[in-house]
Amino acid sequence: GAANNRAKEGFSQKQLDKARQKLTEAQTTLAQFKQESGLVNSEEQTKGLVEAINALSTSQAQAEAQAQASRGRAKILETRLRLSPDEAVQSLGLDQNEDYRSLRSKLTEAESNLGKLRSIFTDRTPQVQRALSDREALRSQLQKYVNRSVGSIKADTTVTSGAEGRGNLIQQLVTAEAEASGQQQQAEQLQKQIDQRRASLTAIPAVQAKLISLQRQADVAEGVYKGLIAQVQQSNIDAFNAYPNIQELNPPVVDSKPASPKLSVMAINALLASLVGSIALVLLLETRNPLLNP
Repeated sequence: GAANNRAKEGFSQKQLDKARQKLTEAQTTLAQFKQESGLVNSEEQTKGLVEAINALSTSQAQAEAQAQASRGRAKILETRLRLSPDEAVQSLGLDQNEDYRSLRSKLTEAESNLGKLRSIFTDRTPQVQRALSDREALRSQLQKYVNRSVGSIKADTTVTSGAEGRGNLIQQLVTAEAEASGQQQQAEQLQKQIDQRRASLTAIPAVQAKLISLQRQADVAEGVYKGLIAQVQQSNIDAFNAYPNIQELNPPVVDSKPASPKLSVMAINALLASLVGSIALVLLLETRNPLLNP
């Protein structure tokens, strides 16, 4: 019986360890999936995603509209200045360069001096010819510097030659083009966020189904484990109740005064003994002597 009980206890313990392992694995898988998916409350998260998509769509539409307006303003300035945005940027870059500004200043002075001489002398006079030569030399230097600085891109070399209004327009063109580019990038970034949230919204039903399945598996594993614990506890109680439960309330004692036998009982016993003995004697004598037979 004891060996049978030990065998049952060992088998039950193995089942309990296996059930505990399955429960731990199911709970770990469920926790990892919750962390990876980020799904806690599907209804609330769906509502939040929809609200986020709506807000992002509004911002994206605004950014697109602003970018389109900036591009339109830049296009108008390009047509007016006959410069592309790249050419306008190079022109402003030259205007902010000290070497370029120095050459432009010298060229401006040479042109001013030439204008004064022409008002007095003809172009054939040595003074005017010298002024023309100086102007052409400065122009050549300026063009070489422009070619080294901006390469094949055309630049407006009249930005600093007393054309403040043109320089302001070029600045507006560069600013409008930069704003259009930044607003377009913002709109594209917002569109990416919208696409990501739409993908998350679309994936919620599948994620929710997977989450429910894993939760059910964890619940089943927990139920099996708890059931085995209850079964083991009940088996232990039944095994304990199988043994007799005796409690000795009054221990046995010997009377210090032994009781004497009763005389009536002794007389009856003596009479019975003599009667039985007589009958046995008669039967014995009959078997030995047939003449005594009646």
